[in-house]
Amino acid sequence: MVERAEALQLKVEQPGHLVLARLACLTRAVEPKQLRSIQKDWNVLSDRQRDALYEIFLLDGHLQKAFLFQYLPLFLSNAVNNTDLGLKNALVFLVELYETLLNHRC
Repeated sequence: MVERAEALQLKVEQPGHLVLARLACLTRAVEPKQLRSIQKDWNVLSDRQRDALYEIFLLDGHLQKAFLFQYLPLFLSNAVNNTDLGLKNALVFLVELYETLLNHRC
């Protein structure tokens, strides 16, 4: 994942960079301009939403509870290509889904 990030001209120096690298992989980004678009959507999210995404993408599933979203790559790549939805709204939905799962003690 770090190699993919570096290919997109992103140095992974902190956890937030790793989340962006994961989003780049999940959205099938292959060009630096695609990463810049992801970063733009990331920057408009609230702190609470970004914190939830840190949990979604950085929890290991062994020591901390994590969820497997099997079709997440397809969902996110389709969202990027859908002008009515977009990545930002897809990430907001993902956060809402995650919080719902936690609230229902799944």
